[in-house]
Amino acid sequence: VSKRPWSEVDLEAAEVGRLLTEWEKSIQTTIMLASSAKTDVAMKRLALKRITSDVGVKGLEALNGAAGEVEGVGSRLAKLKAKVVE
Repeated sequence: VSKRPWSEVDLEAAEVGRLLTEWEKSIQTTIMLASSAKTDVAMKRLALKRITSDVGVKGLEALNGAAGEVEGVGSRLAKLKAKVVE
């Protein structure tokens, strides 16, 4: 079994171009959503900083973890987009 089954499919150049364009648009949309999530987490972090109780501290810790995950996703998406451009 081939590791690249798509290399065995006969596609017209126009179809390949269309599929690559769709894929790139999907990546760009996902990058925008990740950026929006990052902004949302930052706004929630600011709101939680006003809460001085243990709940606020725990909430900040959770949001910091979420922010790290969003950063990681954004980084991976940027690398993926760079590969598409190649």
